[in-house]
Amino acid sequence: MFAVQGSIPTNKPKVISTLSCGQRPGAFQRPWIAEVYFRRESSWSRPNIMGVILSSRYILTPASAYSYYYFFGVRVLFGEINHPHTAEDSYFANRTYRDVMNANSVIHENFVFGASSKFNLALLRFDKDIDFNDRIQPMCLPNVRPEPPKVFTILPDVVDVNSTVTRVDFGRCSAIWQRYSFRGNLEFSESHTCVKLEREHDDCNGIEGSPLLGSFVDHGVERFVQYGFKYCDNCTVGLQIYTNVSYHLDWILEKIKS
Repeated sequence: MFAVQGSIPTNKPKVISTLSCGQRPGAFQRPWIAEVYFRRESSWSRPNIMGVILSSRYILTPASAYSYYYFFGVRVLFGEINHPHTAEDSYFANRTYRDVMNANSVIHENFVFGASSKFNLALLRFDKDIDFNDRIQPMCLPNVRPEPPKVFTILPDVVDVNSTVTRVDFGRCSAIWQRYSFRGNLEFSESHTCVKLEREHDDCNGIEGSPLLGSFVDHGVERFVQYGFKYCDNCTVGLQIYTNVSYHLDWILEKIKS
């Protein structure tokens, strides 16, 4: 169940959350991350894609890969972050996973496959609830369309290293990203966020679907809020584009509660 977190002081960001959302037991742990696997004949193949846990039944992930592979079968693994690999059924035996109910999952109705779209998002629904624990927790969501922070945390390729990025002007970003059809118009500047790594030459081939996070302290506990997820698995001169979760928040909440 999602609710507006009313106990946060007015000078702190209000979030739509469960009571335990956005917390992590250790500095380099990310319990809200989920790995998405797709069925390939007798094995499960994980393209370079992730999801973020929103509730005990849903994760948020880009629609592009899911819309292409879902009819083969989809499985979501929790509590781990690994490099892409192919796994046999036995790999999941002692791990926490859920199969995705494709008939009950939702691709944004305005998403167009093969085109650069501001609606590249999907909500995957599981066959049964996730049991939350220290390793598996939901992510906090921001209140509807807040002003995003200037500084974010992202998931780097090396999972035990923190990465800090800064929000930059979208027009400057889209001029470099024209090969992905981002033109810097108002439509995309509202629905996407562009961020820059501290050093342009840093390795930034981050994983598609990985979250763009802001943090705050709630009664002495650091908590994280998802402001976006990575639109595609690449970057250029340190610039990366993220789908703006705040822009789509009404749609996300409507679908999760329906």
